[in-house]
Amino acid sequence: MQNTFDDLVAAVSEVAQASHPGFFEVILGPFLAAFFGAAAAYAFAKMQWTESEKTQKLSRSAQELRAAIEELQNRSVDYWCKDYDRKEIEAIEIAEAKIHSLLQMTRLLSRELINSGLSCLDGKDMVDSLRLFESKAYDIITGDNFESAGRKASKAKVKQIVKMCTEQRAGLAYLC
Repeated sequence: MQNTFDDLVAAVSEVAQASHPGFFEVILGPFLAAFFGAAAAYAFAKMQWTESEKTQKLSRSAQELRAAIEELQNRSVDYWCKDYDRKEIEAIEIAEAKIHSLLQMTRLLSRELINSGLSCLDGKDMVDSLRLFESKAYDIITGDNFESAGRKASKAKVKQIVKMCTEQRAGLAYLC
C-alpha cells in the first residue's frame, strides 16, 4: 500500500507542476521572444533603410551627372558649330571656360558616382564606361583647334560629341 501511496503523491506532484508553470514559462520566455523579435525587426528595418538611402543617393548622383553631360553636349555642340570669329572673342572665351568647367564637373560627378558604391551594385562595366567617358570627352571636345584663333566649325566633331554624350546618358538612365 505504501508504494501505491508514493505513486499517487508523485503523480499529483507532476500534475501540479504541469498546471502551474514556473517563472521562465510565464514571464521570462515571452519577454525574451518579444525582445528578440523586436531586435530582429529593428535590424531588418535599419538594413533596408540604409540600402534605400544608398540607392537614392546613387540615383541622385546619376541624375546630376546626366544633366551635366547634357549641358556639356549642348555647350560643346554650340561651340563647334561656329568658326572662330574675332568679333565674338568675349562670347568664345566664356563658352570655352564653361566647357572646361563642365568637363571638370562631369569628372567630379563621375568619381562621386563610382565612389558611392556603383562598382558594387552594377559591376565593372559602368565604372569602366564612366572612366572612359572622362578621358574621351576631354580629348574629343578640347582636341584639334580648341581655344585657337584658327578654329573652324566641325560637323564631324559635333557628331562625335553628340554620339558620345548620348550613349553615356543612356547608360546612366537605368540608375536614375
